[in-house]
Parts: sequence; structure tokens; C-alpha cells
Amino acid sequence: MDSAVTICELYDGSMPLAIFLKQYFQQNKKFGSRDRRYISHLCYCNYRLGHALKEHNATERIKTALFLCEEQAGEWQVLFDANWLDHWSENITRRINFIQSIYPSFSVESVFPWTDQLSGGIEPHDFILSHFIQPDLFIRIRPGKEKLVTQKLNDQQLQFEQLSATCIALPNASKINTIIEIDKEAVIQDYSSQRIAEFL
Repeated sequence: MDSAVTICELYDGSMPLAIFLKQYFQQNKKFGSRDRRYISHLCYCNYRLGHALKEHNATERIKTALFLCEEQAGEWQVLFDANWLDHWSENITRRINFIQSIYPSFSVESVFPWTDQLSGGIEPHDFILSHFIQPDLFIRIRPGKEKLVTQKLNDQQLQFEQLSATCIALPNASKINTIIEIDKEAVIQDYSSQRIAEFL
């Protein structure tokens, strides 16, 4: 947590966060791959909170954001006291209600205060809640590798959804690089980009 707080206090938005994190870890080589993954996740959670609780310090924001972004405490439970853990729920509305009981100034609307700028047809409340949902990881299977890739995923009992003959959605934290050969058997590519091929 402390390292994530330090990074969030140093980061000024002048470059993409991914690049800033890469440079920070290059300058601070004491972090192993697992530490880098955890710290990065905490930082991204902080920015998913948008403009909410801006008057609070980075530790409180990260803790709140993590609570809202995760359906279960899991390995993060060591960061929270019993009261928070007792109120953890897979239901995002219940988690939001708890945060509002802790921080009365918190509101869903404060996360993204520019809803009047959204395109027509976008429901503002649902759009804001989507900030707390980790998107799936999408892969595009290389031609002729369909059976091989799905078999490897099944062998590892990895949960996935086959969206098309060549597109698979997996939980974002899936370590597929240890299961399949990236670029040779499948390519990491978002679903929207894959669907463009359907129109070409």
C-alpha cells in the first residue's frame, strides 16, 4: 500500500500511468513481478475513483477504490479492518452504500462530474459504475490454433467465454502467458478491434 501511495502522490498526469509505472519500477528495482502487479493494480484503482473523495489522502482513496473495484476481499483483506470486511459484497450498490456511510461526501456522480457531456443513449449512472468493473482480457486465436488454445485453457481449468470462433474473453488477471504462446498461438486484442474484421 505504501508504495502505491507514494506513486500516486508523485504522478502528475504528464505521461500515461503505464509509462510512469514502468519508469518508477526501473528506478526502484527492489520490487519483484508480484509486487509490481499489486502496486500497479492499487494505483489504477485509485484513478478509477475519478474525482470522488479528492479532499482525502491517497491512502483513503486507494482503500476506497479497491473496496469498490473488487467483488471479494480475497488477498486484499489484510488491508481492511473487520467492519469493512463485514460489509464487503458482490453487489456494487451495497458497497457504495457502505462507502457513503464512511464518507458522507462520496457520491457516484462525483466520480465523473461531466455526465452532461456524454453521448446520447449512454446511461450516466451505469457509465460511472463501469469505472469500478475490471474489463475482461480478450485474445484473438491464430488461424489453425483454435482447438489447441481452448484445450490448453480447459486443461488449466481457466474460466473463459468463447465469443466467436477466434475470440475468447477471460478474467483480466488471467496469466495466459504461462498457458499459451502469446503471438504464436493467440494475440491479446480488445473485442471491439476484433469485431472490425467482421465488417471488412
